Amino acid sequence: MKIVTTSKRFNNILITMGISHIVSNDYDYIDIDDEDHSIITFLPTNRVSTDKDPWIDGRNKIKIGRFLKSLLGVDDYVIENLSNRYKSLYYLETNQYDKIFDIVQGKDISYWYDYRKYISGGGTLNSSCMRGAGEERLELYTTNPKSVKLLIIKQGDKLAARALMWNTDIGIYIDRPYCRYDNDHFLYQKYAEKNEFLIYFKDYRKRMRVVIKNKVIQYPYLDTFKMESNGGMLTCKNLN
Repeated sequence: MKIVTTSKRFNNILITMGISHIVSNDYDYIDIDDEDHSIITFLPTNRVSTDKDPWIDGRNKIKIGRFLKSLLGVDDYVIENLSNRYKSLYYLETNQYDKIFDIVQGKDISYWYDYRKYISGGGTLNSSCMRGAGEERLELYTTNPKSVKLLIIKQGDKLAARALMWNTDIGIYIDRPYCRYDNDHFLYQKYAEKNEFLIYFKDYRKRMRVVIKNKVIQYPYLDTFKMESNGGMLTCKNLN
């Protein structure tokens, strides 16, 4: 077995997935297909030659799922999840953030808080204290669309991650993400950087406020904020 040579763009995705290198006797000089990112191109090891360009001559193509299956030998459910993560990270690498995230508001927020819509398993998403919250407890979110929206990542028709987006007096703030896969926190960080938004990981101690027009009886758990006594304003819990 030998360590496989990979293109820089493919290697960047591997690193983000937590894979430092690939070892194989079958594949070498791996890259992403220019026309279809779900396909990778490679040079079979028996075609490697010193007198030909390995990135051009004699290359083959394979679907990313089939490629991962041949390397890892795990079941199809794991391969599907890994393939979806690979595709999301490709969009990240190529700055196609609209292919990763959806922004929802109003009643759609309660739809995506329903744990039956989550990808099953672990992660902070499935351990969240709000995973079983009913519509009344989510009313603060669903009735104040100018103040709060939900930034989500989906895999098919299931939820992989969610984070509240608050319209604060100092700018848009992405609150703590809840993710099925821990590495998806990185996607939220990059999304915030690209859009020059505030984000929980580094800005949760900043002084900021959110106006709440529609008051509610039940309040949800608020990671960064607390409700002021008059019920019309959220303020940061962790002021410096």
